[in-house]
Amino acid sequence: MNRFFSILFTQLFASLVTLGILLFLIFVVIAVGIGLMQKPSVKIKENSVLVIDLGRGIVDSPVERNLEDYIRFFQASHESSISLFEILEAIDRASQDTRIKGILIKGNAGSSKYNAGIATFHEVKRALKIFKTKGKPIVAFLNQAQVKDIFIGSVADTVVVDPFGEIWFQGLATESLYFGEAFKEYGIGVQVTQAGKYKTAIEPFTRRNMSEEDKEQLTLLLSDLWGQILREVAESRNINEATLDRYSKQKALFLPSEAKNAGFVDAIDYYDNVLSYLEQNKELGSQDLYNKVPLTDYIKEGRLKKSLKIKASKPKIAVLYAEGEIVYGTSYPNQVSAEKLVKKIKQIRDDDDFKALVLRVNSPGGSGAASEKIQRALMLAKDKKPVIISMGSYAASGGYWISCYGNYIFADPMSITGSIGVFGLAFNFEKIANSYNLYFDGIKTGPFAGINSYGVPKSSEEMKALNKFTQFYYDAFVNKVAQGRNQTVEQVQSIAQGRVWSGKEALKKGLVDKLGGLQDAIKQAGEVANITDWEIVQVPEPSGFASNIFEALFEDEVYVKPKKAPINLAITRIKTYFYSFLDDPKGIYARLPFSVNLL
Repeated sequence: MNRFFSILFTQLFASLVTLGILLFLIFVVIAVGIGLMQKPSVKIKENSVLVIDLGRGIVDSPVERNLEDYIRFFQASHESSISLFEILEAIDRASQDTRIKGILIKGNAGSSKYNAGIATFHEVKRALKIFKTKGKPIVAFLNQAQVKDIFIGSVADTVVVDPFGEIWFQGLATESLYFGEAFKEYGIGVQVTQAGKYKTAIEPFTRRNMSEEDKEQLTLLLSDLWGQILREVAESRNINEATLDRYSKQKALFLPSEAKNAGFVDAIDYYDNVLSYLEQNKELGSQDLYNKVPLTDYIKEGRLKKSLKIKASKPKIAVLYAEGEIVYGTSYPNQVSAEKLVKKIKQIRDDDDFKALVLRVNSPGGSGAASEKIQRALMLAKDKKPVIISMGSYAASGGYWISCYGNYIFADPMSITGSIGVFGLAFNFEKIANSYNLYFDGIKTGPFAGINSYGVPKSSEEMKALNKFTQFYYDAFVNKVAQGRNQTVEQVQSIAQGRVWSGKEALKKGLVDKLGGLQDAIKQAGEVANITDWEIVQVPEPSGFASNIFEALFEDEVYVKPKKAPINLAITRIKTYFYSFLDDPKGIYARLPFSVNLL
């Protein structure tokens, strides 16, 4: 009987394995087929208008669609966001394309889950201003418009608002959620170490409100960014800056007729009539002469032309991206894994075809140890080829740590950078566990043996030891900035202490070399590398459906949610929430204050 069951189970197992292999092969064939079918087949007609939908969302890194996207939409061409590099490249190409007669801007910048920072939109706006110099018109259509939409839309020759739309020009705000009192109430202990008077990223874990130091630095930062917005909108719309500021403080919400009277818009009309405003003196209805081309289609055509074009061998400039929280271990979506990024830097460093590296940093920072690993890899790369830094909307704390040794550092005037400081966090769940009649107990060989425990609060001796690490990291951070930026330690100390700066102020403080965007950084890389003609290679390059399938099947690191902790659901959820970005092995972080989150 035992032999019978043994044979039966063996046959069943073999059948299941065979079935699994067949399903796998079918899946791979389908994946490859869909991957091949996603080659864009786009025909751009004459008299076309390039339509830029701000609601698509803009990210720095090349768009990597995952399996979930395809399952959800079952459409290989779906893209929920567009990379900044491809937008800038498309606008530049359109400026020289005789088929493209103008650009239409529409959509709401804040409606996408990929809500890019103001500096990113500033780069797009600069590209659009260059487009206008080619004699091609731009029209913007606003509906439920807010500050970002008005800011980028102001570049247009004509701004049109929907008859039932509205304009919000309310100014800039920032806020953070403070857990301090809740942690106390529910029995979650938080102990902190801090280096830097303005290093306020710890405050959401310990306080119920914003400190005076945080208010001080954020007041100056927002005032700086808001002043830049007022200057640019005032210049584009021919409105006095003081008048604009008064609008934001006394009115904020404008109905279509009020928006026109105030000078925010030129016309009130429906979207189906908007193309009639692309050329002056065109009568309503003449928009039928134009063909609307979505930006995504135009980008696809550009990709196809590149893939079909036989190129002569050119020197290459690598554009690498560090976008999101910097983490030490396995990364979640929208995070920077030190291990993965270092591996890519090494590949670029050791490939002689690459003559320069441009690192695009759009990160609030994160793990101190992870930031150091990335910086070390960049320093080694710099010994072999130029490393140019391009700062996006955020390049602060750990984001600045990895930037400060670049040959040149470029920042947008509205980038948020600096935040040279570190902090340490130590959680314990003793009280909340006790409330569920769960208790921690154990033995240890010495007073510091349990320093990594989540069960009980750290002793004063343990906190002193942790504080030593925090101060060590801060001193190292300051010294690295001094060395990388050719300043004295005293000079850096005066602008450090965790304080945040706009790109414009960072230039004055010597934290960056030039104001400019990603394209400016690439040009600088060519100059420093002493090459006049080059090919841009994004690392990683945008991937399609088939390659995502293979990566999911064969990649060493797969996104896996942390396993549930055995204590109880409440502790598990809290640890899981913070685990995604608080993974430094020593608990030391160089991270932008959480309150720097523009609304």
